[in-house]
Amino acid sequence: MEYAATGSFPAIPLKGAESVWALVANLFMLQGLYASMLSWNYPAWSISLEFMAYLVFPFALPWVWRSSGRMQALLAVGALATLCALAWATQDNLNQWDGPQTLLRCLPEFLLGTLLYSAYRSGLAVSVLSSDLSMVAVVLAILLLLHTGGPDLLAVPLFALLVLAAVANRGRAAGALNVRPLVWLGDVSYSLYLIHGFVEYATTRLLGLVLGIHDRKALPGGWSMALLVAMVTACLLMAGPAYRRIEVGGRRLLREGSGFGRPTLATAGRQGD
Repeated sequence: MEYAATGSFPAIPLKGAESVWALVANLFMLQGLYASMLSWNYPAWSISLEFMAYLVFPFALPWVWRSSGRMQALLAVGALATLCALAWATQDNLNQWDGPQTLLRCLPEFLLGTLLYSAYRSGLAVSVLSSDLSMVAVVLAILLLLHTGGPDLLAVPLFALLVLAAVANRGRAAGALNVRPLVWLGDVSYSLYLIHGFVEYATTRLLGLVLGIHDRKALPGGWSMALLVAMVTACLLMAGPAYRRIEVGGRRLLREGSGFGRPTLATAGRQGD
């Protein structure tokens, strides 16, 4: 993009969001632990922390699964206590995205998600959360929290409760949420999350290089709305192919390479029969 406008490639700096060291941190999925700023594909900071959680997952899941209900309750209390300590240390600012303290945000929430699924499988509170009234109550509580500037710490259990209420719902909300467009958005959401930063970056650079507009707030209202529609459309058009070819294709290659996608001898024998 820079070459098309100036005829030359700019040197990659040694410091900053687009520096060599920031690139190395991104390549090794370490930008969430030490990047000092949101760099390159900035939404990927959270992916680097999820990567750390996935490294823990094979060891944590069997332990959680075999634990008794009392032990799982204690684990949930411990995870919430860790988040409380982080909220106290950061003055209720859980928007921690850089440095080792980010693990105190990511790993307890990851553990709570695992415990949440275990609670759902056991049928805990499903009868209460299966109604539309429960779904509406949780959504209203979240909207009230967001619009009144409520504590970040409270958002964690409320959003966890929203996920559980959405999955457990047996009323009209389930039918409304499972329409094909929303299911498709759910499928491509991961790809959409990683792509939207590139679209925003490219749009900002194009505005500056081509039109000389370096502050998007300077755009008139109509042009701003048209640009928003164009950016959302571009994100959606790229998210679908990225999901099919990169995400689904990558999972298929991993399964085939690791042998998980191959039929067992017993299965192969039955197919031969």
